Amino acid sequence: MGTTLSRIDMIGQNGNDGLHYADEHEMETFRPPESDPTGRGPHEPGAKLDAGKVYAGLLGDFSRALMAVAEVSTHGANKYSRGGWMSVPNGLVRYKDAAWRHMLKDNYEERDSDSGLLHYAHFAWNVLAVLELMLEAEEND
Repeated sequence: MGTTLSRIDMIGQNGNDGLHYADEHEMETFRPPESDPTGRGPHEPGAKLDAGKVYAGLLGDFSRALMAVAEVSTHGANKYSRGGWMSVPNGLVRYKDAAWRHMLKDNYEERDSDSGLLHYAHFAWNVLAVLELMLEAEEND
């Protein structure tokens, strides 16, 4: 004879026992379960649980722009050190200032006099540096 479960018991069996708070001000984010966009079960041949995930391959639409930013990265690594930018004191403020300088200079000259690269590529690099530092700080909070 089958066992009748209450709604609460069924929810608990599915791994969803309601909202959980890490502390009184923070709530965990809900993430839908991973699934295959073709409807395959996770253990079926050909299954790939990537429905709803970020399409990182879309960055390929910006291949020229990203190569220009990579050139700025290469110039900086050769001039200073690879990855050294991550240890610059007060980096958020300094990279924001550098982004502004390159944006403003683009109004009267297309290329940076030191590197010969586009000011917009330097601008993009600096904005990415700011974003990376911000995201890293959020992870470490």
